[in-house]
Amino acid sequence: MDNGWVKIHRKITEWPFWFSEPFSRAQAWIDLILLTNHKQRTIFIRGNEITIERGQTISSIRFLASRWQWGINKTQKFLKNLEKNRQITRRRVHRICTYTTILNYEKYQSEDTQTDTQTDTQTVHRRIRNKNVKNVKNREITKEFINELIVDNRFRLVNVEDEYEKFEDYKKSTGRRYKDNRAAFRNWLRKAVSFVVEKNPDKLLIKKKNNDPLLKYTRLDGVPVSD
Repeated sequence: MDNGWVKIHRKITEWPFWFSEPFSRAQAWIDLILLTNHKQRTIFIRGNEITIERGQTISSIRFLASRWQWGINKTQKFLKNLEKNRQITRRRVHRICTYTTILNYEKYQSEDTQTDTQTDTQTVHRRIRNKNVKNVKNREITKEFINELIVDNRFRLVNVEDEYEKFEDYKKSTGRRYKDNRAAFRNWLRKAVSFVVEKNPDKLLIKKKNNDPLLKYTRLDGVPVSD
């Protein structure tokens, strides 16, 4: 069973159980790959323009330790072991950030592998088209869906249930209809979080519930905290 490959979408991290308990080492390795850029992009850190290449990510030890629910020492040992086994490299840049590069990234995310499963993908697409009626129901907002959003770390800065009431009021007052109510409400929540961040930037930092002096704070929006 070591031949071939499977697709793992980044949305797997939206699954409530993904962050429900401390990560295993295997889960941390997969998560590190999920955090890695699939294409080049540029960001700004403290006013400095930083280019992140395909197969790279900028993630501090504090950020990874918080995300994986580990201690600093365990996280450092894990990353050093990955370096020792030639799975990653880590490089500090101008004392601003640390690049983590996944070695042999194409082995895990080669675009060529798409052709290997083209037939299977087409078959899946046909099945999806035959289930359009059922999919309409999956686009509606249910109590279970609301509960999933409540435990989603991305929306911890807002009250999901209050925002849902505002969302429904907006639809009724404007007569607005959406093809996918779930996607529309997630976008609504993202905008609500952005508004809170702009008005209350201090809310991004919260104290951790542990005694590790190096892990006093974590970012609620998922932005890496520099070492």
